[in-house]
Amino acid sequence: MRTVFVISGPTNAGKTTVVGRLLNDNLGLTRVITSTSRAPRDNEVDGVDYHFFSREEFENKINNNEFFEWANVYNDFKGILKKSLYDDIPMDKNIIITLDVQGFMNIKRNIDKNIYRVVGIFISPPSMEELKNRMDKRGQNLDDAELRLSIAKEEMEYKNLYDYAVINDDLEKCVDEIKEIIKKEDLIV
Repeated sequence: MRTVFVISGPTNAGKTTVVGRLLNDNLGLTRVITSTSRAPRDNEVDGVDYHFFSREEFENKINNNEFFEWANVYNDFKGILKKSLYDDIPMDKNIIITLDVQGFMNIKRNIDKNIYRVVGIFISPPSMEELKNRMDKRGQNLDDAELRLSIAKEEMEYKNLYDYAVINDDLEKCVDEIKEIIKKEDLIV
C-alpha cells in the first residue's frame, strides 16, 4: 500500500514552497504533476510545474474521461490526469500532491483504497491579514486578490476534514512538522 499525501490550503499559504522543500529531503516521495487551464506564470515550465492546457484542450480531456479528478478553481480548470497518477509514479514511492479542497475531497472519495491510502495535510497562514500581505507581495491584481481572499476564507472552513493542520508562520518549522507527519504515516518499508 502506498500513501498519497495531499497538501492543501488557501492561496499563498506556502504549499508549493513546502512541497518543493519536502521533495528535496529524500523522504521517498514523488510528486504528481497536476494540470491546469490557466496560462503559465513567468517562472513555470510545462510538464514540470503543471501540465498546461488551453481551456478547450482541458474540456476535451474532461469529455474523454482522461482525468482522475478535476474542478473549476479561480475560474480555471485544475485536475489530475489518470496517466499522471497511475502510470507516471514508481511503485516504490509515496505520492505528494498539492490540491485545493475540492481536489482533496475528490481524491479521498475516488482513489482505489486497495492500493492507496490518503493522508490530508492542510497548511494555514497565521492569519487572514498575513495571507493578504503575502498576496500583496506577490503583486496580484486587486480583483484577483479579492476573489482569492474570499475563496481562502471558505477553504479555511474545511481544514477540520484533513488528518493534520499545520500553520505556516515559520517556513522551517512548517516543513519540519510536515516531515514528521510523513515519517509517521509512511507505509512503504
